[in-house]
Amino acid sequence: MITPKDTSSTRHKVPITPKQAIILNLICLIVGVVLVVISNFFFYVSLKKACICYAVGAFFVIAFPWACLKRETKNRSIRAHNRFVVFAVVLFIVVMIIQWGTEHQPFPVWAIAILILGGCIAYSVMAYYAVQNFIKWCRGELEGSNIEKS
Repeated sequence: MITPKDTSSTRHKVPITPKQAIILNLICLIVGVVLVVISNFFFYVSLKKACICYAVGAFFVIAFPWACLKRETKNRSIRAHNRFVVFAVVLFIVVMIIQWGTEHQPFPVWAIAILILGGCIAYSVMAYYAVQNFIKWCRGELEGSNIEKS
C-alpha cells in the first residue's frame, strides 16, 4: 500500500535560499552570454537583437529567484504573471473580434502598446518583491533564511 509522504516538515521551508538564487543568477547569466555569442555567429542574429533579448531574459533571471525567497512574495509574483497572461489572451480575442471583417490588416499598434504597458505593470510587481527581498537579505532581516552572506 502506498502511503503519502509526511509533508508537514517540508511545508514551512523557504522555497529557495539566497545562495540558490545567487547560483541560479550566475549560471543563467553566463549561459545567456554564451547564447548571445552562438546566436550571433551561427544563426546570424544581429548583435543588437541578441543583446536586447539577453537584457529581457536577464531581467527575469535576476528578478524571479529573488522574488521567490519568501512564499508570499513568490505567490504574489506568480499571481501578477497569471493576471497578465489572462489580460493578454483577452486583449488578443478583443482585437480579433474588432478586426473580424478586415482583410490583411496588421496587428494594431494600440494593442501592442497596451500589451507592453500591461507587461511592464505586471512584471514590476515581481521586480519590486525581488528588490525588497534582496535588501532584506543584505540587512540580514530575511525570515527563514539561515544562509549567511559571503
